[in-house]
Amino acid sequence: MRALVLSSGGVDSTTCLGLAIEKYGKENVTALSITYGQKHDKEIEAAEAVARYYGVELITLDLAKIFQYDTKCTLLQGCAEEIPEESYADQLKKTDGKPVSTYVPFRNGLFLSSAASIALSKDCSVIYYGAHSDDAAGNAYPDCSDAFNEAMKSAIELGSGNQLTIEAPFVNWTKKDVVREGLRLHVPYELTWSCYEGGDKPCGKCGTCLDRAAAFAANGVKDPALEDWHMEGRTTEEKQGITLLGNQHTQYKDDYAPEVLETFVNKHPNNDYFVKFNCPEFTSLCPITGQPDFATITISYVPDVRMVESKSLKLYLFSFRNHGDFHEDCVNIIMKDLIKLMEPKYIEVWGKFTPRGGISIDPYCNYGKPGTRWEEVAWNRMANHDLYPEKIDNR
Repeated sequence: MRALVLSSGGVDSTTCLGLAIEKYGKENVTALSITYGQKHDKEIEAAEAVARYYGVELITLDLAKIFQYDTKCTLLQGCAEEIPEESYADQLKKTDGKPVSTYVPFRNGLFLSSAASIALSKDCSVIYYGAHSDDAAGNAYPDCSDAFNEAMKSAIELGSGNQLTIEAPFVNWTKKDVVREGLRLHVPYELTWSCYEGGDKPCGKCGTCLDRAAAFAANGVKDPALEDWHMEGRTTEEKQGITLLGNQHTQYKDDYAPEVLETFVNKHPNNDYFVKFNCPEFTSLCPITGQPDFATITISYVPDVRMVESKSLKLYLFSFRNHGDFHEDCVNIIMKDLIKLMEPKYIEVWGKFTPRGGISIDPYCNYGKPGTRWEEVAWNRMANHDLYPEKIDNR
């Protein structure tokens, strides 16, 4: 099955493209980018960069002549009015129920109709596009609504002899939901462009810039498309929730206390990298005899959106000091607590306990996020984790 994806180079369409590639494979996906007489070509440049990143075919189509008669839409070259610098909600207060001034007349209808002809010629069975509920709210963009999508879907299915359908996977989602899905898919948001202005960097004031910023903030991450964001230090907002680091009145819990764990935002969600913790002084109690057990606990993980703060992890591991559990239970509890806390892409926990009764025990456990390549990594790592056992002495 092949898919054609409408690609504007923005957040929604790029997330849609990533979703289609995940489902069908890049060899079965074609991107379609359409010019419509907009005042700049930043969108097209972004769409080209995204297509190169994914290694998919990109078709470009020029529909500018259809919109050459419009003088009211502030996105189009024929309009002399300035693009509003306020949210869609504020704009709608002045429209008397009509769409906002950046609404391009029946754009999605024309795009989908044109895409249908191309899709049939390319032997595609489905067209993906990134409409979502925030754009449809208040009739700001009526061609992003669920009702519009259902009507176009029926028309295209009927007009193609049921050879073709359309999918708007985000039509009932907010932009926050779209960004969350994109973070899961590791969408290259740093390559995208959403701003209605065509400057060197986003204006930060138009409706789509405001919506985009709010969506990333709601997911607790910085927008990677913002210039040099990755070179900046942590903002106050990014440090919220970290209460233990630097606290001079730390309380050490004397029994199992997962509630002390804290997280912070991963500022590099599009880079896969390992973080490794070594705890050479881990202590727990035998649940039968009450005797202390000593171990080196090693935790390695690949972060997704959230990361564990190290001082809170230290206090959490310390809380096992008076906790009674078998060695195997300890490493699995630690891993499961960290999965619940961070939802990492991958994690492994290895406990190397000192001998007791003449036997040392080294339990190992791991996890890869289901439905991702890390699930396979976890299985391979489990199967090969101890191919070359170390020489065991009294440690």
